[in-house]
Amino acid sequence: MIEELKGYLRKKGLKLNLGKSKVMESFGKGGGTRKERKYWWGEGEVEEVRQYGYLGYRIQRNGKQEEQVRERERKAAGAMGWGLGKRGV
Repeated sequence: MIEELKGYLRKKGLKLNLGKSKVMESFGKGGGTRKERKYWWGEGEVEEVRQYGYLGYRIQRNGKQEEQVRERERKAAGAMGWGLGKRGV
């Protein structure tokens, strides 16, 4: 996958910003454990993350959406003036 990305960037004349780039491997439905891997781009290691935000959506490695739902609930409570999940009556 990294080699394909290198080829694409080279063909388009683009450079990868290592400070903004992350790697996330996704699990299938079985989940389970996985071997620790390191990803390298030139001399620098690419950080691996469990989740990241893309266009306002929280994407998780396990394919679930709990974090996205919690984030929306938090934002909605803030917009409605509720603090820590309590409603002002």
